[in-house]
Amino acid sequence: MSAVHLASVRLQRALLLPTLLLFVVTATACGTAVATPVPVSLTVAASSSAQPLASLAADAYMQANPHITINIEPVGSELAAEWVVEQGRADAAFLLATPPIAFSEGMTSTEIATDALVLVVNRENPLENIGIDQARQVFTGRTRLWSELDAGFGAIQVITREAGVGVRNALQQAVMGRRRFTPTAIVLPGNREILEEVAADPLAIGFLPASWLDDRVKALTLEGMSHDWVALNVPGYPAVLPLFFVTPDDPSPEAAALRDFVAGEAGAALLTGRYGLPGYASP
Repeated sequence: MSAVHLASVRLQRALLLPTLLLFVVTATACGTAVATPVPVSLTVAASSSAQPLASLAADAYMQANPHITINIEPVGSELAAEWVVEQGRADAAFLLATPPIAFSEGMTSTEIATDALVLVVNRENPLENIGIDQARQVFTGRTRLWSELDAGFGAIQVITREAGVGVRNALQQAVMGRRRFTPTAIVLPGNREILEEVAADPLAIGFLPASWLDDRVKALTLEGMSHDWVALNVPGYPAVLPLFFVTPDDPSPEAAALRDFVAGEAGAALLTGRYGLPGYASP
């Protein structure tokens, strides 16, 4: 290699070195690693009537926060949901509470949404609407035949939840008053069981939260009012289910963040059209 050519190569390398150094420094700065969030796991209890809400909220929250895993623990009753939080087996709970609303000492509740209580019959039943007085007569056993309601033939089979659960308490308040259910009623331990029983029995009538409805059963209007009124925040539907998020008074930061999510703007956007606002105006 000639001396002239060697000098030219050295000059090119000298000119290129600052550019390479600048590139390396810039690339290093741009590639600075961002700390990966520490994985977090939450256990959230949900009473039967609040399980659709819990699943909806958990899925949305995990999508927005991929490092968080929310495990929904289904429980049959509101008392059980609150108990597992009290015992430290769950970080929080979604549950239904009917007036007078009271939670255990040491627990904090936030009302999240309102669901509708819906009377349901088999798809084959021609009945479309029922009045509150008519429903009371049916659930107490005073009205025993579908023909008394111009709804076909056969003996009415009442399906109900067990005593003490929120959805039954809501029906008791909206329809039954102090009256007792007919002794021929079939008592089932969950909303899924009621849904399946009414879907299978052409003579059955039961009740469910609107969030549990599917096309296997027929939802009756109540006093001419559709359960959709609640989700649309049209006041007046006579049977509603207030839904709450419950934590210890001193919740974990993760449970508090989930509460703020479902009770805030993100939660409101998520629930619009599916649930009514907290404090829905029922008669």
